[in-house]
Amino acid sequence: MSANLPGIRFMTGVISPITISTILGHNGSGAYPMMLSSDYRQIVKEAKKRKLTILAKSSTYNEKVGNYKTWNPFSWRCIRIIKDPSLGLVNAYGLTNKGVKYHAKKIAKARQLGVKVIPNFYPEFSKGTEIAIKETLDAISIYRLELGDEFWALEISYSCPNDRSNACLSSPVKITENMEQAIRCTKEIRAHDRKLVLIIKISYEHPIEFIQELELIGVDAAHSINSIRWEIVFPNIPSPLKKYGGGGVSGGPAFLFAFDYNEKLRKAVKLPLIMGCGVMSPFAAQAYADIGADSVSICSVIRINPSNALEIIRYL
Repeated sequence: MSANLPGIRFMTGVISPITISTILGHNGSGAYPMMLSSDYRQIVKEAKKRKLTILAKSSTYNEKVGNYKTWNPFSWRCIRIIKDPSLGLVNAYGLTNKGVKYHAKKIAKARQLGVKVIPNFYPEFSKGTEIAIKETLDAISIYRLELGDEFWALEISYSCPNDRSNACLSSPVKITENMEQAIRCTKEIRAHDRKLVLIIKISYEHPIEFIQELELIGVDAAHSINSIRWEIVFPNIPSPLKKYGGGGVSGGPAFLFAFDYNEKLRKAVKLPLIMGCGVMSPFAAQAYADIGADSVSICSVIRINPSNALEIIRYL
């Protein structure tokens, strides 16, 4: 038995039936300190060999330092394995990156080496809507300059559970504000560049109507979903990352939440959907395929159980 996933084909490029999201770093070639693991390096090689689509870790316009600092091993504890009730991760990474100019150059080199990486940009709406939109459009120009014809698609993240200014960590009023800002930003991107394949990464806390609105604007695909806030998955259990804000849960404990959301979303939109969150085995991948995923994304399984990740990749 194997999943019948079509992948997603556009005039300018292809998104493979299985995608790897964020865990291979900002340029898709692997991230430190995980590259110290031979099992992780094997995943990196397998992804390149099979020409898998890699969705990069988010870049912001300027350099940003979150909770995680590569040079500080003590900060690595903001990413932890959950052992009960099922294997997963809780992370409070916090958007640590060196900025779009730096990462665009690295992505360009990776693409030249055959890594099928699509950049991801995070608009910082906490700076104000106008500034966030301007930075997003400037980022697109930077990617275009550095990648040339290799820049055919961009993933925009409107969801980051570990950005404390993000609406998805706050009240319904703030979530509504986030959606209004995201819709404005999407309209501006689409007016600025009508040929660019636009993938929107969304949150568990975004209502289905939000994605329907994005579909009407003309986005090309949705990536559903990001990790889910700890207090949603474990409402009565204190997070081990409480001092970082609680963090976002991915892997096994988040699967049923993500599956329910994705099943509803598939019935509501015609957009191609990259479904993810909680894919820890071929059975979970098959479950997403059965409800109409065009592609399935994996992430946490690569960190927790690389052999399972390889099994999923080969299964699809």
